[in-house]
Amino acid sequence: MTRSFFGTDGIRGAVGTEPLTPASLVQLGTAIGQWITSSRAHPHAKIILATDTRLSASLCKAALKTGLLQFPFLIDDAYIAPTPVVHHALKDSQYDYGIIITASHNLFQDNGIKIITATGKINTHDEAIIMDFFNKPYNPDYTNVGIDRPVTPLLHIYQERLDRYFKSHFLRHCTLVIDAAHGAFSEYAAKIFEHYGATVKVINHTPDGKNINMQCGSTHPEALQDAVVRMRADAGFAFDGDGDRVIAIASDGSIKDGDDILCFLLKHPRYKTTPHLVGTILSNEGLVNHLHATGRSLIRTSVGDKYVLETLQKENLNLGGEPSGHIIMRDFSECADGLFTALRIAETALLTNDWLLSSFAKFTQLSHTITVSEKKDLHEAPLATIIEKNKALFIGGRLIVRYSGTEPVLRVVAEGPDNILTKKIMDTLMSELKTHLTKEKE
Repeated sequence: MTRSFFGTDGIRGAVGTEPLTPASLVQLGTAIGQWITSSRAHPHAKIILATDTRLSASLCKAALKTGLLQFPFLIDDAYIAPTPVVHHALKDSQYDYGIIITASHNLFQDNGIKIITATGKINTHDEAIIMDFFNKPYNPDYTNVGIDRPVTPLLHIYQERLDRYFKSHFLRHCTLVIDAAHGAFSEYAAKIFEHYGATVKVINHTPDGKNINMQCGSTHPEALQDAVVRMRADAGFAFDGDGDRVIAIASDGSIKDGDDILCFLLKHPRYKTTPHLVGTILSNEGLVNHLHATGRSLIRTSVGDKYVLETLQKENLNLGGEPSGHIIMRDFSECADGLFTALRIAETALLTNDWLLSSFAKFTQLSHTITVSEKKDLHEAPLATIIEKNKALFIGGRLIVRYSGTEPVLRVVAEGPDNILTKKIMDTLMSELKTHLTKEKE
């Protein structure tokens, strides 16, 4: 069986490794083109294409576009634009598909590809079809090729859609700090928050191709914490490289992850009657307890906001997300949107007069990673034996051991009500796993 290039959030990896080489990206563009033409009544399609700010964006885009232009597509090149902004342009401008070249929260050495439609990211079935086309030869017909053209900045489309949800100058008495992660929201963020009247300080908003997500943004909010406290700001918001994640900083400098955000948004009038939230296997058990106490429940999915969206759609729910900061509010979008989420958090804080962004009592949750050169089967001995033994010892707690869908690492999460036992289990498990996964480094 051929391995798929797709992970939990599209395709992602180090540039120069498969499939992020020029030749394979042309082949991948060809496969995407075949998938598009095979799924349409007519071969013509209108595609919007964008990138984040990393150095390899132009190289990857040129190669992918070469494959796509073997088909009679019209490709509008938006250059740098956040994923959620592309999604709204897709919905409001009659585009058929959106393609974003981005590695999200990863450092600049990586890149990747996300493919979206008006209803969100493509599903695993479509990913499998693309992989099938990738692995078969294709003979192009050069008598009917595509064209590309630059498209004007998309900010006005996105701003017009936001204006349907937020009142003019509703943030006029607020001071906010924004960490743009040197990513795709670097140009957009300040303009949008100022449009709603906020006093805004933006940090990490000068991308140079190599500094995207580097000790900043949603994965490293420490500088944002310091700025919020130092400036006595009402709150801070940290995005990732392509803008579909957000981590919030409360007025006291405390970090609020995706679980906190979901809980806090239940205080907003639009979500007060929400019977269930959708989270993932990584969502904190403290959130489950909080929801149970208020007559609600949490529906868990696999890791990946595409799985959160699938469940939201299946259950006809509006609110879900991941601890990493992917938050989906389907009354606005089928796509996780860091900036819209930040605006709705601020709106909720104003409505409740709660800039501490109060949420719930968390279980102790420890998270560690192991870098691996080979993703050995976790369901076979000795790894399966090690994991099951420690799970049996972890009374009242949860262990989650999984490979990242976007990076060559094993992720281990230990969560429980007893801090001492949780740490002991984590230390033991990590030691035993490293013995079998990193022998060459020990």
